[in-house]
Amino acid sequence: QLCARLLYEHAPRAIAALRAAPGVVTDDVERTVEAATLLSGLGFESGGLGVAHAMHNGFTSAVPACHAALHGEKVAFCTLVHLLYEHRDDDA
Repeated sequence: QLCARLLYEHAPRAIAALRAAPGVVTDDVERTVEAATLLSGLGFESGGLGVAHAMHNGFTSAVPACHAALHGEKVAFCTLVHLLYEHRDDDA
């Protein structure tokens, strides 16, 4: 929950800052990158990624247009589907 709060708070300002001055690392950019990196590591370490990876592999094999989507977009979509698959609708 802490990472989500950090992302909701800092990511919009981080995006705006990087659009205004590409390559300049503000506090918002740093906090966004740190929260995203932590979430990525926690997700990897906790496992349970089978459904998301299977979906990713299926999408990119069957739908070539999926290659143009950002990695984070595919991860977010597959994570939501995985939560629904596990009947964790409240978390989605």
